[in-house]
Amino acid sequence: MRIHFGQNARSCSFRQYDFETEENFRRYGAADPPRYNLAEFRLQFIFFWGEQDAMVSPPDIQRLANDLSPAALRAVIRVNDDTFQHLDFLVARDAKVLVYEHCLP
Repeated sequence: MRIHFGQNARSCSFRQYDFETEENFRRYGAADPPRYNLAEFRLQFIFFWGEQDAMVSPPDIQRLANDLSPAALRAVIRVNDDTFQHLDFLVARDAKVLVYEHCLP
């Protein structure tokens, strides 16, 4: 799983596992793995981003949001804290108020 994550990060795309050229041809019929068709996703998404996130940038979020169908993207929300980082979504004491209460009905 970590390898697949790194492949997607290096390619700046969200695509299937890269087995290298020969195996990709066998599995996918092409040298490169196909991109996931995010326009077909039917789940609804809310993207949150933090100003100090070193792993996900606003252009990354915008690129992903553009690939989703309009019906799937509910919102893109900047966390209202200039110091919010990637791991803060998991460990920040105020994550519940800054992020997760937005998701509650």
